[in-house]
Order: sequence, then structure tokens, then C-alpha cells
Amino acid sequence: MLTHREQKQRTTTNAAHSGQNAEHRDRRACRLLLCALWLLPAHLWSGIQIFPEPAEILLGETEFTGPSINLFIDGPELGQASEESPLYLRFQLPDQVFLKETLVAPGQDPVRLALSVFGPIFPDLRMIAPTESAMIVRWIAGERAIWVRFSVSSDLWVEIPDGEPPTGNSLAFSLGLGLEELESYEMTFPFFQNGWANLPFNTRDVRAAGEDLSRETPTPLVLDLSQFSGEEGELLFLDVDLLRDSEGVETEPKPGDIDEGSEVEDVFIEPVPLAVVLSEPSQEQEPLFIQTTSTVLEKGTACGQAGSVDINFDRIAFFEATPEEPVYLRINLESGALLCETLVDPLNPESHPIHLAVGLDRAPDNAFMTSQPDDMSIVRWKEGESAIWVAIRRPPFDWVHVPEGKPVGRDQVRFFAQLGLSGSDSLARMQPLFQQNRANLPANTNDPEIHTPTDSLLQVDLRESSLSSVLPDLYVQVQGWHLSLGVEDGPNDIIDPGFFLGLTATGPVATVNDNGEEPTRGVLVTSLIQQVDETGRCEETGNYTMEVNDDLFPQASTVTPIYLRLALGSDAVLCDSLVMPGVSEPIHLAMRLRGERLGLRLNAASDALSVVRWVAGERAIWLRVTQSSSNWILGNADEPLAPTPDTPVTWSFGFAGDTSLLQNENDYINGWANLAANTRIPPGIDVPADTRITVDLLEASMDTRRSNWDGLLSTDPLAYFGSVGVETAPSEDDIVRGAQQTMRFFGFPEVAQGLLGAISPEVAVQGIEPVEITARIAQDIDPVSFRWEDMETGALIGLQRTIIWDPIPPRDRIYRLTVRDRRGRSTTVTGILLVNPDGVDLNEDGVNDIRDLHLTLPSWPEEQSVLDMLRIRIE
Repeated sequence: MLTHREQKQRTTTNAAHSGQNAEHRDRRACRLLLCALWLLPAHLWSGIQIFPEPAEILLGETEFTGPSINLFIDGPELGQASEESPLYLRFQLPDQVFLKETLVAPGQDPVRLALSVFGPIFPDLRMIAPTESAMIVRWIAGERAIWVRFSVSSDLWVEIPDGEPPTGNSLAFSLGLGLEELESYEMTFPFFQNGWANLPFNTRDVRAAGEDLSRETPTPLVLDLSQFSGEEGELLFLDVDLLRDSEGVETEPKPGDIDEGSEVEDVFIEPVPLAVVLSEPSQEQEPLFIQTTSTVLEKGTACGQAGSVDINFDRIAFFEATPEEPVYLRINLESGALLCETLVDPLNPESHPIHLAVGLDRAPDNAFMTSQPDDMSIVRWKEGESAIWVAIRRPPFDWVHVPEGKPVGRDQVRFFAQLGLSGSDSLARMQPLFQQNRANLPANTNDPEIHTPTDSLLQVDLRESSLSSVLPDLYVQVQGWHLSLGVEDGPNDIIDPGFFLGLTATGPVATVNDNGEEPTRGVLVTSLIQQVDETGRCEETGNYTMEVNDDLFPQASTVTPIYLRLALGSDAVLCDSLVMPGVSEPIHLAMRLRGERLGLRLNAASDALSVVRWVAGERAIWLRVTQSSSNWILGNADEPLAPTPDTPVTWSFGFAGDTSLLQNENDYINGWANLAANTRIPPGIDVPADTRITVDLLEASMDTRRSNWDGLLSTDPLAYFGSVGVETAPSEDDIVRGAQQTMRFFGFPEVAQGLLGAISPEVAVQGIEPVEITARIAQDIDPVSFRWEDMETGALIGLQRTIIWDPIPPRDRIYRLTVRDRRGRSTTVTGILLVNPDGVDLNEDGVNDIRDLHLTLPSWPEEQSVLDMLRIRIE
């Protein structure tokens, strides 16, 4: 399923795949879409909008529960509805798909749908729509349609004292069906409390007016697939029509006897993606994933070349895209960096979009691309701005075709596109795929007719950036947005990004050199820091990357291997055994060539680097190097070369096997990696190995409440020559480590952390004073930034350690705090503010306090408690 209620947010420090889509997980958790949709400006609404998220149907299933259906309705669209002439919204299921259960049949009580004011909320606005305004009146097992009746004009749904109700596109309404137990309550009750909904939840019970959840009526969309014969990769749509003059909907026993009437003029509702058909559940892969290369730049440079960005995504990632309303990828430079060149100016008629060559990263052998040249294009890249904008004009599920054999499913197809590289580099990468019909263009180009390769080198201005030797890495953040305004026709200061799709990925593209010296030579260690339970028995940590930029292992061979020992700190031990001496085969790690690699090949053997010891209960992971680093690379004339700062060699572990395959397969095909994935069986395409790191922290000292340490789980990498027993000793204590090698390990080797901070109080209750909320920071943490955000609207609340809610918002708020320290680590925690919307501000000074109580005392009713005067009762 695409929808997940809860996913942990992962935080990154310095890894090319550090953007593991924490915000994407937040989006999936917001199944009812309210938190994201509040970001939409009211003028974007037109007609009736429906937002389900496609679910997954497995071939052979006979029963399926579909996604929730959320409707957002323009104020005027249902103004013609009345009891005498109702309007019906009909949801028509695809062919061979039927309703499994009966919810409402002729003669049964309808289900009253809770109507909410969507936005904007006008002062003193109240929802006064009768409870019968919107009702499910037909939902019968064996039929293919759900019927919703509107019998009260939408002009009569709201009331504004001392004013006319707003009309036109200034007001919209929402309702939902296909909801499981409690989902209707979660979606509507906060609005009902404030007078902005006519019911607290969907119900048959006309008495439903409070929190008695026994009166809620779930409406799960359970479908009968026993007659369905769809094909893998097929996308099913729900057809929706607004009808008038319909007869027999609520009385006829057979659907064929219904006179459906006619469609309401000037109201067209797009078919809604309902589900995608798969042969097996899709794997837990990120819909959007990036890989980056990084360069070294001088601090404060006015215009320096950063690295490249490979954008990798699946065929469902941008299903919302249309030519009229494209999905936009905003590629944003962080830390105050700016673009120092203009490549695409949408306001200059002489400047043309750069169409990105899109290739198949993963697909069946007989698949070919059907994507158009302008399906993915850079449409804005302006000097002085911080973001590059890429438009996607058709959904990727239309970009590939398999002429025969097994159709493709979501997890069988991934695409990639690149920017930040020269036109010639783009041509070298994409032309072979284009000739095989596995790319839509031979290179990135602003001339799709002639296909002239076009540069997209990422030139950045760091003069105003905050990058330094403390935080040296320049990251880009890639996010997906829909219904954006001004991207292609406005100046930067009026761009409205629109509706955030929850798709996010980040990666480093440059490192600043703060002292003018040559780049540090040695082994750069970077990691994804995962938040963990400091006393957990088997906690998954982040991943681990090592980058070699010098000839550090010249004497390594199969006879004289060099061992790398990665020891866990803080008394943590490994939880799982991945490689046991004499029992398990080694895991060979994929090595990748990075940097300026055009014309070069990686020459490392498939077993040049291997995990040879990874045993539960021990403190260290052991890697074995069996090939001299002097010949890891082959140059243009096949001369052996060692890694350099411009052409480093890197490897990673701590990933699921499929993620490792995503990282390395393309580089392996191009000769820049020695394996397609981490694997026990080279080259790893068919059997990638899982190298996720799990640790036992029960006896560890990570908990900041028990020590003065900063709550991080670190590793201590060391290299040894001539070690004995690494691959044979029954216990790590029996290993003779040999001579320690002189080489520099630098970077951030931490793989886990306890929480950096918390909110105090986590649940705040408004009393007679403004609420003050403070970030509580773990010992020895040196915070750089605090960011408080409203989780419902996404609005920024504050950037200080302490925030004060003054004035108090009109209703409860859930908010989040993100704390970042000087090492790039961050943590995100949430808090709740409870507010009584009926709190009294008698003297109208903007706050409810003791002075309002004094004004009330002369006329205080005997039956009223002082607590009723305050913002919220706390008895």
C-alpha cells in the first residue's frame, strides 16, 4: 500500500542517500490529506476535487479494501441542490470490480456525511448545513456504483453573523468516504468543535452531536475482485459524475432500473486513480531517491562548480502530473548558497527549457521508453535564486511499454535523470540507452528536434552561505510539488509552491575548503544517523559510507590482506550475525568510482573488499581488502591509477539489498563499479545482500540521562596489516590484530543517536497566561538552530529555543520542533497545545487572563465553575 499511518523520520548528516524521504513518510501518515491540503490557496479550487491515493491490488486477490476518498467542493457547485431537486454524486467502479458489502440499500437509513468548511475560515463563520445535506443513499453489494445525495443548496451551508456568506471560489467544503473506524472522527471532529462542520463524524444517527464514537458509521471501500481479470501494471480509475434529474436511485432494487438523469453542466471531474495492479507487494523502496557527486570548493567562492544530481524515481511517484498542471521538482541549495548562472529564464523568450534525458534504471529487457522529450524539463534556473525547478508534465506510468510478455509493475520499473553535468557527459551516459530505446533523449538538450547536448553544470555562489569547516557540506534538497503558481511565469518572490507531495530527498554536492589547503587525504567516513531507543535490544542504526581518496592500500593482496576494523563505541554490540567465521560466505561490498570519472573505469575485483566478520554479541565489523589500491582504477590508456581527491573510490553498507542495487547497478553497467550491489554471489544483480546494521544497546551508555556523553553511537575505524584469526577465531578476543596502519580517518562516523532534544511541556494546556514552550536539550549538545512548525498548515511558528503562544490560536494545535546541532545532526519531536475555542476575552486585550475573570465576577452564575472561564477545563 502507498499509505502508511506511521513512519519514523530519519535524519541525515552527510550521505549521498541521506534523503530517505522523511517528509514523504509524513505525507503518507497524513492519509486524509488535511495537513497538506491546508497549504492550498483557495483560488486554486475549481469544481469538485477528489484526492485518493492509489492503493495496490495483487493479482489473484478476490477482495480488496480501497483507499479513502476525500472530496473538496467549490461553494457554488452545489448551489442548485434542494430537497425537491437533489443532485447526486455517482462513484463508478472499474469494469469487473464490484462492491463487496451493502452499506445502504433502498428502505435503509442513509449515512449522513460530515461536511466541513475547508477554507478559508472567516471570522465568526459557522457551519449550519442540516445533517441530511450530504448522504450516502445507495451502496449495495454486487453493484458498481456508490451514490451520494445532496439535498440542500450549498448557499445555505454556512452563516456569517452581520454579513453575507462568502460566495464564489472564496469558500470550499470537504467530506470523506471510504473511511475506516475512527478515520471520519479524526478528519472532522476538530472542525466540529469549532463550529466548522455539521457533524462530528459520518453517521446514520441523527442524534450524533458529540464524542460518542459508538454512533460513528465506518464506510470502508471493500471491493469484490472475484471477476476481475486485470493485468500487472494496470492502473484502475474511479469515474465520478455529478448528476441531476436522477430517478430510482433510492427506490429501485436493481441498478439497471435507475434513470441516471443528466450531468450537471460545466462540472467535469477528472477520473480518480484508485489502484495499481501488481503481481506481488511492492518492496519498501523510496518513490524518490537521489545520488549525488561532490566537489571541493573554496569558502566564499563567487562562482564554483558543484557536483551532479541523479534523480531516481518509480512509475507511481508523480501520478498527479498533467500537461496543464505539472508536478514540479524543486531542487533547493541549502545553507544560503545561490545559483551564480542563469540557464533557463522563463521570462526571457530567448531562453528555452532544458529537456532532461530520462532513462530506464530498472525495467524488463524488452521494455522501451514512450516518454516525450518535454515530459521532464528544467523550466527555471536563475542567477541569484536558490532553487532549480523541473517540470514533469505526464505521469511516469505512461513513459514505458512492454510489447510482449509480463507487464511491468511498480517495483519493476524505475527511471533516472541527471543534471549538474556537461552536455558531453550527458551524451556519454544517455546515448547508448537512447539507441536501445531505453531513454527518451540521447542527452540533456534545449533543442529536442536536433538533440544538441546542453550543459547543466551546477555553478554556485557561496559568498553568503553559512558553510565552514564546522559544517562544510553543501546539500541539495529535492522536493515534489503540485499546483504550483509562478514557477514558469513569475519572479522568485511571488512563486507559490502549491501542494507539497511529501516526496523529499537530499544529498551533498560540494564540500568547502575553509583554509586554502589541499583537500584532506585519507578515508572520509560519513553516515546516516538514525534515532534509536537508547536501551533497545536490537535497534537499526543508520548506514555507513567510506570514501578513499589516496593510495592507502598499496601492499594489499590476497596473500597479504589489510583488515579494516569498525568498532562500535559506548559498549554497544552487534545484534545480528551476517558473516560468521567458517559458517557464512563473505559479503563482497560494491566499490564505486566517483568524481571526474569520464574515460575512467573501476578495476577492482569483485572480491577486492569484503565483510569477513560480523557476529552478534561482538563490538566490531571486520572488512578485508585484497587488492592494491594502486590499481583500483584504469585510465584512458588502461594505465593503473590509485584514487585521488578528484577520483575517489567509495563503498557503503547498512542498506537493504534492493537499496544497494539502486545505488550501484547503473555505475556497474557503465564500468564505474565492480559489483551491481553488495552481495555474497557476484555480480549481485540477482542476489543483493542485506547489510542493515542492528545493535544491542541494553548495556550501552548512550542515554544522556545516565552520562554526560552526547547520546551518539560512534564507530572507531582502524586498519591492520598481518592480522591473524579474523576469519577463523571463535571469539573476537582470540584475534591477533597485527600492525596498525597509518592512515587518516575523518568525517562523521556516528550511526545512531538518542534524542537531541524534547519539548517541555509535551502537552500544553492553556490556562490564564499565554503558553510558553521550551526546547529541552540533551547534555553537551551545542544547538545551531530551532525550527517550530504547525503540522497542520506547515506554517513557521518560531526559530528560537522558546516560543510563546500569544495570542492563543482558535483551536488545538499539533506542532513539531526540529533541533539541529553544529555537527549537522538533527532531531524532530512533536507537541500538542490544547485550547478551548470558547475561552472568553472580555476586555478584548488579545489574551484570556485574570483581568477577564475580574470583569466577570459581579455577574458570576452560581452554577458555573471558575474553570469554565479559562481556556480549557482541566478537571
